[in-house]
Amino acid sequence: MKMKLFGIYIMILIVIFTVGCNNKQKHQSTISVFGTGTVMVQPDLIQMTVTLSNVAQTTSLAQEAVSRMVRQALTILKNAGIEENNITTNILVIFVLE
Repeated sequence: MKMKLFGIYIMILIVIFTVGCNNKQKHQSTISVFGTGTVMVQPDLIQMTVTLSNVAQTTSLAQEAVSRMVRQALTILKNAGIEENNITTNILVIFVLE
């Protein structure tokens, strides 16, 4: 008798869950919002990547030539009114052996 009641309870639970799940899917509401925003501001940052290279007979000569080009680039930025503390440089040295 207990087994029969247990089976009936299980069947009732299955029916309740099945009907409950299907019912929610049929009446589920959805709200969708789409939009576009534009912000107009004056930029206060610029990021530039400049690669300077030179091929010479010796590493020392190539390094001197590239250092001269870097100094020229920094002078151009300073003459444009950019403060030295707002300029950051990175150096990558690549040796090519022949």
